[in-house]
Amino acid sequence: MLSKRGICASAVGLFCLIAAPTNVRSQAANSFQRPVQWTLTPVTCSELDPGLIVTGDGRQHFVVDIRKGSNGAIMSIKSNAQGTAFDNFGTQYSWSYVNHLEFTLDDNRGQFTDKFILLSHGKGPDLQVFLRYEIIVDPNHPPEEIPFFATLVSGVARRGEIGCDPI
Repeated sequence: MLSKRGICASAVGLFCLIAAPTNVRSQAANSFQRPVQWTLTPVTCSELDPGLIVTGDGRQHFVVDIRKGSNGAIMSIKSNAQGTAFDNFGTQYSWSYVNHLEFTLDDNRGQFTDKFILLSHGKGPDLQVFLRYEIIVDPNHPPEEIPFFATLVSGVARRGEIGCDPI
């Protein structure tokens, strides 16, 4: 659940997204954080051994920016997160996550890149996922939810499998 600060930041970011004119020169970046929790299982990530369940938590930081581009106003949503995880056998992991979504406000088309890395501090598996997509977004959501309401135009998982990216 978002904190009051996160909710306010989301509302401000959404307002900027809806109200931004196409002649935007530059707006100050809007930044906020939220806790993040996730679970990976062999059902969602076939790279995990049967019976292995990995759960993680940490903090995710968002920066939302609107600027003028050659094709009109561009919204950029960057996030990064990191934390720790444990599997059901007691192995500890470190993880990091970075994504970047950038799209024009005139046609809501853009690019989305996403990278998740899970590093074992024991006998558990290491995972790496890197995704790159061309998308059309539905901008009627808070910035941290926009990537989940996007339509895939084209793209590939360049490394790893999409189900192994829990965020």
